[in-house]
Amino acid sequence: MPEFSRYQVGGKKIPPMLEPVMDSLKSMFGSRLELVCIEGDWLTFRVAGMVEATLLLQLQRNAGLLFGGQADQYQVTCPANARRGEGVSIRYVGLARHHEANYDGFWFY
Repeated sequence: MPEFSRYQVGGKKIPPMLEPVMDSLKSMFGSRLELVCIEGDWLTFRVAGMVEATLLLQLQRNAGLLFGGQADQYQVTCPANARRGEGVSIRYVGLARHHEANYDGFWFY
């Protein structure tokens, strides 16, 4: 499992717009935060001892803290039937929200 790094996970750099979000996640969850992978502009993470659906809902409740008032510029997703350990994925969508696959907000799929 990759270790937390401010700039990379598994040898890949964290997208710059996600660095402040990662700082917030690290503050919220401390050493329980585990980065899973980076695929394209998606960052997948999990929190030890927390199922993914609960994590997604907790992130949604704390969106103001997590995104500093810019929650409408991020997309957070989780499989509806996630197995423990799959993680929650997040990406910055910014002004690209108008594209079909770039809906901001919190989503089960």
